Amino acid sequence: MRESGLEPDSATFVSVLSAFAQTGAISLGSWVHQYIVCEGIDLNVKLGTALINLYSRCGDVGKAREVFDKMKETNVAAWTAMISAYGTHGYGKEASITF
Repeated sequence: MRESGLEPDSATFVSVLSAFAQTGAISLGSWVHQYIVCEGIDLNVKLGTALINLYSRCGDVGKAREVFDKMKETNVAAWTAMISAYGTHGYGKEASITF
């Protein structure tokens, strides 16, 4: 994509991160996250939620929370992703507090 002169946008990253989350490819997802940060791409709600889901599905709840805390804006989907991350990995108390 980039070699053809097109730059990925937020929707592209959401799709890529979702694919990596489904396959458990945390190293590739982390690389994309670093790319997003280095390029100064805005961490909008959809992109932030995709990152939360990536880290959660790959077992890194701490990193998921770090992303959540850095989001400028959240919505029900972002909150639900964070609560689910806690609940899925046995952090019931944190899930309740976040709810």
